[in-house]
Amino acid sequence: MRTLWLQTGFELKLIAKLRWTLLLPPAAGLWMLFQCADIGLPASMDVNLYAADAHSTLMTFLTALPMFLGVLLIRRDALNPSYEWSLTLPVTNRVMIAAKWIAGMLYSSAFTACILAVYAGVAVHHKLSWRSILSEIAHYAPLYETSFAAGVAVGIVIGALFPMRFALPVAFCGWIFGSIFVPVYLIEVFDWHILRLFSLNHLIGDLGAGASEAWAYRLSGVEYPLTYAFAGTVTVLVLAAACALLARTRPVVRPLAPIALMVAALIAACAVYTPYAELWQQRYAQWQQLMPSVPEAELTRPHAPYAFKVASMDVRLDRADDDTFAARAEIVLPTQDGRLLPAHEGQDAVTDRIEGRVVFLLYPKLRVTGLTVDGAQVPWMQEQDRISFDRAALAPSADAHKIVWNYAAVSPLNEWAHDGSGQYHLLFSQGESSFLPAYLGWYPIPGGDSLMYHVGKQIVPRADVASGLHTDFRLRLTGFAGRIVATLPAAEDDRPGSRSFAGQNAALPTVVGGSFTAVKMADEPALMLTTPGNVEESRIFLENLGERRAFYERWTGARLDRIRQIVYFPFFGTFDRSYGLTSVFPIGDTLFIGELRHSNLDTYRMEQTINFLLFGDTVYTSDWVNNWDDQDPDRLNNYSIVQEIRRMIALYIPMKEGVIAQEDVHMLSPIGEKMKQMVDTAYEQGKADVAKRVLMRFWNDGLTIEDQTSAGTASSVASNAASPYDYPFITWEQWLQAWYEEKGR
Repeated sequence: MRTLWLQTGFELKLIAKLRWTLLLPPAAGLWMLFQCADIGLPASMDVNLYAADAHSTLMTFLTALPMFLGVLLIRRDALNPSYEWSLTLPVTNRVMIAAKWIAGMLYSSAFTACILAVYAGVAVHHKLSWRSILSEIAHYAPLYETSFAAGVAVGIVIGALFPMRFALPVAFCGWIFGSIFVPVYLIEVFDWHILRLFSLNHLIGDLGAGASEAWAYRLSGVEYPLTYAFAGTVTVLVLAAACALLARTRPVVRPLAPIALMVAALIAACAVYTPYAELWQQRYAQWQQLMPSVPEAELTRPHAPYAFKVASMDVRLDRADDDTFAARAEIVLPTQDGRLLPAHEGQDAVTDRIEGRVVFLLYPKLRVTGLTVDGAQVPWMQEQDRISFDRAALAPSADAHKIVWNYAAVSPLNEWAHDGSGQYHLLFSQGESSFLPAYLGWYPIPGGDSLMYHVGKQIVPRADVASGLHTDFRLRLTGFAGRIVATLPAAEDDRPGSRSFAGQNAALPTVVGGSFTAVKMADEPALMLTTPGNVEESRIFLENLGERRAFYERWTGARLDRIRQIVYFPFFGTFDRSYGLTSVFPIGDTLFIGELRHSNLDTYRMEQTINFLLFGDTVYTSDWVNNWDDQDPDRLNNYSIVQEIRRMIALYIPMKEGVIAQEDVHMLSPIGEKMKQMVDTAYEQGKADVAKRVLMRFWNDGLTIEDQTSAGTASSVASNAASPYDYPFITWEQWLQAWYEEKGR
């Protein structure tokens, strides 16, 4: 052992004498500093989001250095004719190889230490909790170290196999293969995820939600532990090969010893790779089993004709320690003369999805185990994402029926999917991480066409399946650990370990659980639930929201409590296939906001939040819901000024009142500019109350705009709607009439 440490010290001194090598680890830390230090509004303030991008870039390039260093360490002396005298040293081949690898690893670990030390310093500066900081360090440090360990070993064996003039180009090719070709080309392009263990860069093509601190690596299960174990066995295998190659120059007493170690390491690597391959085979099999249940986009139809009304729904999910669960859904189904009642306005009757049967939608992996209708056992049929029973089971004499579905997830619900752009999750419930969106049928959804559709390899959940469906909903969850966020308010019997939520005439609920942090301000009723890296930005947003809300409540005299909570985090690999990466969408009284580095809690998100509070939608006031046509001779009667009025309420009046900073507010039409002049004149004459009363008249009548192509209604069907917006029609004449009436008061 003493010889090993002396030889390692000697190798480290030789590395230090290169001089330039000492500058590289601090330079890597400096790169992390440049990426994470100068952040703030209007860009995202989430240090962990910036750090994730910096780590991905650093790992791509830094894996080259250990490989080149390994070549240099072995070619410089052990296999250099000028160092022939070293053959007489009392140092065995295995000690020499081990010392070179340890020295290379110690030097490479300096990169890890510098990078993570700078990250920790910046994170502390930005007021992140130590729990979040240590969690990020615990995730990235092993990834760096395993990549460096394998890289140094591969460099040593390349140096032992080729002369220097060939070894360096081969090492370069090895770096390109392991750090770029495998993760970018073989994995992302060909979807050969089973080869991920052979990648030196595990931050490219990472499992979905990898950049989101809410879930990150927690969804990977045993994937990362197997990665570390495989890297260790392969490192031993490669170093044993280097010993065998070195024995050609420095003969040993037992030449078969390194070969025996190679065989043992190879067996160990295969033993580790087997469960890893099985893990990916299970994911592929789950995805392939799901595909036949998902229709092509062109075959989808609108949900509304098939959707029917339910009076109440009581859902209970009991999750076991192995992440399986049993569920029970009690549904009160109203009927009229034995006929189902349509759930959507404008529908005269419910169209049968399957002739003569009552059809609910349920995620295909969930298996029904029993059904009762009004207390009697009834046969059911489960096919793809549809569960149904004969409509004759509904007695025509009753106006309401109690339907009880019993179903279960007999294997862990971690629904992985992939396409040409990477991996993502449809839904999951694993450990403290949960993602159960309203639209994917983890409880029976009444009627509808299909839960998903596919475009090529991509499976897209249909967010519109739950749109417009409201009922008295009660949800009980047992066995769900960690912080659970539901779009229903907590019920009276809610308690840790046995969560309970309930809402009257509520939208179908979404449940998420993970590493979320609650941010609450004293004067703002809305709660912000976000990842630890977003706490400071969320606090600033809530302060500004509180000021805006207070102004509008004084003006309108109404309590603007439409938002109970705001959930803000990156949507990578979860909501993004249905809603997009940066969407803002409400589910019940919960507002979800997607995050990117340059799409965050900025003025645009504040406007959408205020619009939802005031108008009940998240349509920008600058969006053209109908176009002004200068060529139309009757344009004053054919053009709705709804957006001009909304823009006045949401932006222009707060600017006139000094609530938000002054800026030039561009109106969408010449009429809008005339309206702005009228408001300016009223303020100059001390009659601001006239303008505000006029605006309130229209506000009280309703200014909600429904976006037919928005996240809440988007599907391959809805996107083809003839008119993308449904809006109140308000003419210029109506504005003038209201103005002169209020002015004459």
